[in-house]
Amino acid sequence: MRNAPALIALALFAVPALAQPAADPAASAAQPVDSAAAKAVDAANLTLATREQVRAGAEIYGTDGQSIGTVQSVDGDTAIVVREGKLYNVPLAAIYHGAVGSSHGLVTKLSSAEIEARTTAAVESR
Repeated sequence: MRNAPALIALALFAVPALAQPAADPAASAAQPVDSAAAKAVDAANLTLATREQVRAGAEIYGTDGQSIGTVQSVDGDTAIVVREGKLYNVPLAAIYHGAVGSSHGLVTKLSSAEIEARTTAAVESR
């Protein structure tokens, strides 16, 4: 019976946790969704964009729903994208089109940091 006080203490701390009501799934479903998550693109519904879809004036988004920039032109296999007055190179092979009914249009899986790194590397190699 030396362990009796320890068992009683353990029981006293464990019971309140067990007595709490389970989370109501309907209540959690009614919680507002983060706007970034709501705008996120389902990567499974993307297809490689055609050259006709990647045209001047088209907006490109990241898979998180944030704008990457606007296509200024297409040079060979690269889309020249402008964002905040700066030009970035985005390979056409990295630009996708959202599924039918998608409000996102053109999407890239590249992050802003990857796009900036590719652009910097292209400038330095000239």
